[in-house]
Amino acid sequence: MRNVWIILFGVLLMALSGLERIILYASKANQVGNNLQELTDLIPSYIWNITTITFFAGILLVGIGAMLYLPNRSKDLA
Repeated sequence: MRNVWIILFGVLLMALSGLERIILYASKANQVGNNLQELTDLIPSYIWNITTITFFAGILLVGIGAMLYLPNRSKDLA
């Protein structure tokens, strides 16, 4: 059951990173329009990297949770 929680937490981290990027875009939308490059130029790189790190941490947790969950699942089926 713990493995499912790891996967769920990873998915929540990925959703959080998307929400962070939406908030960053909404704060500068009147200045950049639809140009992503201008948005990344206006926002400091360390803040933009927080969203990237959050997203990849979520992917990592989903992967770890899946690797821990799948072997247990195959034992239950046998």
